Parts: sequence; C-alpha cells; structure tokens
Amino acid sequence: MDLKELFTGKKKLVGLDIGSSSLKLAEIVSTSNGYVLNRFRQMPIPHGVIVDGIVENASALSTAVKELFHNSGCRGKGIVTSLSGGSVIVKKVTLAQMEEKDLRDLIRDEAGKYLPFDNMDDVNYDFQILGDNEYNPNQMEVIIVAAKKTDVNSYLDALTAAGLTVTIMDVDSFALETMYETNYEFAEDEIVVIVNIGATLTNINVIKGGMSIFTRDFTVAGNTITEGLQAKYKVTAEEAEKMKTEG
Repeated sequence: MDLKELFTGKKKLVGLDIGSSSLKLAEIVSTSNGYVLNRFRQMPIPHGVIVDGIVENASALSTAVKELFHNSGCRGKGIVTSLSGGSVIVKKVTLAQMEEKDLRDLIRDEAGKYLPFDNMDDVNYDFQILGDNEYNPNQMEVIIVAAKKTDVNSYLDALTAAGLTVTIMDVDSFALETMYETNYEFAEDEIVVIVNIGATLTNINVIKGGMSIFTRDFTVAGNTITEGLQAKYKVTAEEAEKMKTEG
C-alpha cells in the first residue's frame, strides 16, 4: 500500500493499533514538507478483550476506543487499522505464471491446497504477486493473506459502534513494511528484518528490495519477558513490568 494513496483528498490520517493489552492512536498530517505526527495517544485495555488477535469482548473494545479518541482530542472518524495473530493466515506459495484474475479464481477454487479453510465464502482474502521464481521463470512467488469474515467483522462492528469508519484493514506485518518503505530508502538487493514486539505477539517481516519475502507471528513477546522477570526475581507482575520498561 502506497501511503500517498491514503491521503487522496485528505490532509489527515488516523492510525489505530489494537493490541491485546493496549490501544494506540496516531494522527498523521500530510504537509508540503512530508508527513508529520500531529497527535499520539495510548491507553491500556482490560485483559481478555483481545485474545490472540480475536475480539472476545466487542462492547469493551468499543468503549475503550471511544475513550481513547475523546482523550486524544482526535476528531477524525476514518481510520486505518490492522490484524495479526490467530485471526490472520499468511502463506507464501509458488505457482505457474498467470494473469491476476486467473490467480484469484485459482486461489478461490483450490483454497484447500493453500489455506486451512473449507469454504472461501466464509473468508476474506487477498494476495500479492512477489515476482518471478528465482529458479524457474515460468513460475511466480505469491503471498496469500486470509482471515475469517467473522473475525474481521468483529473488529469492524466494534469500531463502527465506536462511531468510526475503517478505511483500510491491513495486516500488522505488512503495515510495518509500508512504514519502512515510506520512511527509508533501500537498495535493490538489500535485506531488512523488521521486528515488532507486542504484549502477546511478535511480528517478524523480512523484506528484500522493498518486497516482503517472509512474515511470521510468534507468541514469544513482551508478556513472556515480564513473566520471566517475575519468576526470576520473585516480584509482582506490576514490579516485573516496571523492571522491563524502566530497567
């Protein structure tokens, strides 16, 4: 996704990061000198609202989002957000060269070969053609991204109830890729590894020449470190969290 496309007809863009332990809001303004962070706010959310990327308490999420926007002073209603964890499947496959329309039909008709879903009618999916296979020019590399409609709709419903409109629903690892491409220059064959450590998930994205070639979510994350400190030093969870963040 080209960030410039998101500013078509607009001057401000609001990004909302929905994690398992906190919400983060960032309002970006497009100026003649580039993009400027105009407003930032974060707040904790109750335990159990989001579990492994799945909305378990939509009402509590809506309430927290409303509070976040109110406290931040942000009046924008169109947002960009993303999914991760158990709600998203990302699969890299090698396929014969074909047109994009034919590829979409192939993925839909033969989804069982690539994705753990029996019926694609229950799934939102998209794909990106990465380019030719390195060893066979008659084949191409493709990344397929899919999520159950019920999981996607649980986010959309909660955010709609909070008075917001979702302009873009991305995937965490690919949102990181967009951030990198927008802010940094890269050589054609340069390999970069982006690591985003959250409370319950760590997103890893390997980028080569500006294109994602590997992405994976791991459950070893910030809470793992907190629990390790708590066990080692016999302290409370709050004390361990403070040790982790403040040293």
